Amino acid sequence: MKILFLTHRYYLLLLTGMLIPVAFGMGWLSMLLIVPFLVLLTGLYLSRRFLKGQLQSAVNTGLKLILLIVYTIICKLYVFDIYQVNSSSMEGALIKGDVLFINKLAYGPQEIDDANSISWVKLFRSNIRQREACPVISRKNGYTHIRRNDVFIYELFPAYFVVKRCAGLPGDHLKISNDTTFINNQYAPFSPYHQSQYLLQFGDHASLKAYLSTVSRSAIDSVNIDSNILVANISPGDLPGKAWRITRLPNKLLAGKTPYFRPDSWTINNLGPLTIPYKGWAVSDSALYHNTIEHWECNNTPGGYVFKDNYYFMMGDNKPYSEDSRYLGLIPERKIVGKVAFILYSYNEKGFLWNRLFKTIL
Repeated sequence: MKILFLTHRYYLLLLTGMLIPVAFGMGWLSMLLIVPFLVLLTGLYLSRRFLKGQLQSAVNTGLKLILLIVYTIICKLYVFDIYQVNSSSMEGALIKGDVLFINKLAYGPQEIDDANSISWVKLFRSNIRQREACPVISRKNGYTHIRRNDVFIYELFPAYFVVKRCAGLPGDHLKISNDTTFINNQYAPFSPYHQSQYLLQFGDHASLKAYLSTVSRSAIDSVNIDSNILVANISPGDLPGKAWRITRLPNKLLAGKTPYFRPDSWTINNLGPLTIPYKGWAVSDSALYHNTIEHWECNNTPGGYVFKDNYYFMMGDNKPYSEDSRYLGLIPERKIVGKVAFILYSYNEKGFLWNRLFKTIL
């Protein structure tokens, strides 16, 4: 073994590099990387000791190929993933066709307890949707914590992933008033890209036409050429300065649909106050959280309850067209896959969008 280390000094360098995650509190990752590597070194040593010629070369190549496959699986399960945006709910920050690089190490990946914990295995199993929602799955240590306004991927249903922005953290007291979010009784700035639906009336046709050239086609709801009126989803910072009249419209997404939380006085644009549950929080009356407890924690006993997981309130930047926690409820921490690090590339009906290559997300 000593001869092997002296002959292949780069192995020592690689082994040292594998210890770097320990400095960030991720010793589990170092173990995942080092153990297969040591198995490879042992195999190479035995191959050199007992085999000769072409057989030795073939065995060495096979061992290295196996190690490559093992590391590929480890990276897929624990380090990073790829996700393609297929809706307009995050438009402003993300558009249809964006391919995202997902960093699983940031918050720490989910523990893999069995095959049902692996998302792509669920594609081949049709009977796990209900029972897989309930077990509390622990996470491995990451190098940071989830922060408000982080954009991340979570698994809403088995093998069905969603990208949204975090609007509320465990323990936050959240309230939405006139489509404006307040956290702990203070105004909470949302995404710099967030969009609302506006009615814009221009003084003349030329002004309307000039502004239309700056607006994404998917953001336009309707245009009335005769009255020079445009209805579109726009970020406040992108509103025109020369519009004759600007009116912010109420959220009309799925008009017949009610909020996930059901007090009679709550609506999509006026919701709360709501305390976002955290692990160990004891609530004396669980009626408000009945759907959350029943679906995610598989308990429908009325009265008091102690939560088993941390929860998050998610919203899309394109709020008028985003089905998020206002409609679908809170998201447990165990369902979070990873943080959106950057856009790898973007390709849609317009072709390859070079200006979005490796673009970071605020």
